[in-house]
Amino acid sequence: MEPKTYINSYGLVFDSQEELEAWDAYVEERLAKARQSPTISHEEMQERFRLLEEKIRDAERNYKTVPHTLV
Repeated sequence: MEPKTYINSYGLVFDSQEELEAWDAYVEERLAKARQSPTISHEEMQERFRLLEEKIRDAERNYKTVPHTLV
């Protein structure tokens, strides 16, 4: 007989009901904190994305010229 498992609303599998409830409580706590975070304007978000895209382009241009620590 296989051990009983518990699946939460996110599809995660747990070995016990206690683990499931602890995880769900943790997630709900994090979500509650996130919901209290201030939102930013559309313009500010666009600027953040623009800067991120710029950093990615720079990284793509320079990745072969920057020595890697593991090489």
